[in-house]
Amino acid sequence: MTGSGLRPAIIFSLAAFAVSRIVVQAAAVVAAYHGAAPQLIAQDPSALLAPWMHWDSTYHLEIAQHGYPVSQPKLLAFPPLPWTLDGLLASVLHISELAAAMLVSAVAEIVALVVLYRLAERDLGRLGARFAVVALLSFSSAFFLAAPYAEPFQLACLCGSFLAARNRRWTFAGILVALATLSKLWSIVAVVPLLVECWSSGVTRRRMIGASLAVVLPPVLAVAGFCAFAWRQFGDALLPISVERLWGKALAPPWVAVAQGVQAVVGRHLVLGLDLVALVLITAAAVYVFLGVRRSYGVLLGVSALALASTTELTSTNRFALAAFPLFIAVAHVALQRRAVLVVWCAAGVPLQLLLVSHFATGTWAG
Repeated sequence: MTGSGLRPAIIFSLAAFAVSRIVVQAAAVVAAYHGAAPQLIAQDPSALLAPWMHWDSTYHLEIAQHGYPVSQPKLLAFPPLPWTLDGLLASVLHISELAAAMLVSAVAEIVALVVLYRLAERDLGRLGARFAVVALLSFSSAFFLAAPYAEPFQLACLCGSFLAARNRRWTFAGILVALATLSKLWSIVAVVPLLVECWSSGVTRRRMIGASLAVVLPPVLAVAGFCAFAWRQFGDALLPISVERLWGKALAPPWVAVAQGVQAVVGRHLVLGLDLVALVLITAAAVYVFLGVRRSYGVLLGVSALALASTTELTSTNRFALAAFPLFIAVAHVALQRRAVLVVWCAAGVPLQLLLVSHFATGTWAG
């Protein structure tokens, strides 16, 4: 990245981040406190953060404070890296774990936006890069980038891994996938499209073998390390992989989850239906970007769709879609040809996002 090329990415990303955070934070506070918000915040500024302390956030902060107690094997569903950072930052800055988690999420989101901008700029130009950032921030579940969840960290690492790969920094790309995997285990599927990127880069066969190993080994070692910890702590090395069954989800053929999503749509369950919509968007975008933008992006979306659908239910797919960053590059690519597409995308996504954040902030929906 040159300084002159990086500056527009930083400026636009920071501006988009600021606008998005203000809107999302205001929606969360209003939903949680209604008209009493100004008085409550004036009395206790920490009330600004309280609406985010729901659902998975409580588990994340429990890990930041206490690690993985033997009595809580279910916590292995949340790999350790973001929450370890939260705990360390809280200790160093002498702030609460929640404040530290929100700070980590903010920094990760900014990094993710800047890197997404740079990736999109390579294929779509500066205007397309701006469209990609807007498409991401107006997506219905984008408010989770402001929450103490793994998504902002995962997204930053995955975007960074592809930027590193495009610069032929294969070891760095592999390390970033490993970091993403230690925030969400399913991130390891990114190894497949990175290998596609490697094999199509034109390097010699000898260098290709070394580059492939550099991409594959770090995430494999990350998973192996987490499994070794699970064996030592809980006596089951495969528990990090099978733990989803403790949360009501388990590995299953994709059509099982798709059928569940269809039933949600037929039953007019809007929020559950969004998970099916997200899966359809990822699948359609996979074909589109594979044929018209970049093959490795299409492969990433394809393996992501397969991973997200290979469970007994699609719950949280709309949130998990945030890590499938080529989806937003696909939207930007279409929008460059038909600007109305981005207008419709934002007109549909932003109201849905405000609706969902109000449900999350009041503890009525987990995401």
